[in-house]
Amino acid sequence: MAATIRNRLRTFYYNLRIRNKILLILSLTMALFLAMGLITMRLTFYIYRASLYEQAYSALSLITTNIEHDLQNIDTISYEMVGDSNVQQYVEDVKNSKDPYKASSSLTSLLGQLSTYTLKQPFISGVNFIDTHGVPSTIGLLDSLLQEPNISFFADKAAQAHGSGVFAEPGGESNSLYLARQIRAVPNVQLTDMGTIVIQCDISKIVSTYLNVSHDQSACLIITDGQNQVFRSPQLPAGVSGTEASSTGYAVKKIGGRKYFMVSSRSAYMGWRYVYTIPYDLIFHRVVLIQWMELLVFFLAFVAVTLLGTRFAISLTRPFEKLTAEIRMVETGNFKIPEDGEAEAGRQDEIGVLQHDFSLMIRKIDELITDNYIK
Repeated sequence: MAATIRNRLRTFYYNLRIRNKILLILSLTMALFLAMGLITMRLTFYIYRASLYEQAYSALSLITTNIEHDLQNIDTISYEMVGDSNVQQYVEDVKNSKDPYKASSSLTSLLGQLSTYTLKQPFISGVNFIDTHGVPSTIGLLDSLLQEPNISFFADKAAQAHGSGVFAEPGGESNSLYLARQIRAVPNVQLTDMGTIVIQCDISKIVSTYLNVSHDQSACLIITDGQNQVFRSPQLPAGVSGTEASSTGYAVKKIGGRKYFMVSSRSAYMGWRYVYTIPYDLIFHRVVLIQWMELLVFFLAFVAVTLLGTRFAISLTRPFEKLTAEIRMVETGNFKIPEDGEAEAGRQDEIGVLQHDFSLMIRKIDELITDNYIK
């Protein structure tokens, strides 16, 4: 079967006119170069995407490291707070004092002592103290004072951590992240519950500070703890949740009619998942533009080569066609060479030599015929 097809193609090619053979070879050559160009563009595109992934992953790693370092500092500050001897004393007075004035004075001193720790970390926007009766007090503005059900939420989280700091986010549209830690009595290693401190962290300020290291104003970040979103860049549309990103490597997802380039990683300290998101059209529009320009260049080159090849094929085969016509004229007994044939005989290339020899041969034959006729 294959041999039959090959023989038919060979026969078809051999029977083509020379002009069509030249055009066919030129077309196949340009098609081959076009295919190679398309393959090269695709390889370039994938290489660029891999390079972009490496850059985005490096930026994400740097952002993740800085954010988690600040969260570790806040956790360390909370540990220093609950272990402070003055804080321990003030908390004990607030809890056990029978004198309302002394308890109030101790609470004021406690809040003042806690406020000194907030100066160590600029991302702490407020501190709440929840006593054993569930009554909150705050350092800062009144709108930072915790309300139910958040009071019970953080008190329960801190109790479940058994003295360790726990980051939690009660939900809602707030850009704040909270760290809750139970204050436990240190003297005599009693470890009894003395209350809870809740540190309010401005997570949006933390992220925006380190997100700028990417030098890409369109870059966004989504942080999830596995169940809830801890942070989400406000400029992201509602349809982007971060779950679309691959757990390893990168992914390109179309959401809401727009493509996004996503890179994700999981942190070691918090165990959170960070999703670095960039609008696809903003970073690949140059690559797409270059691809279209290359296709346009290939198309124009194909048209130019086709036109030039056609003219070349015509200029090459026309003398042969004329020579063939002259041969057929000779077959009919006409030995007069047309003027255009004589013009071709003046050429110095192979075509001119062939036409000159043919014209010379015809003239000699014509002379011999004339001589024979006269004799």
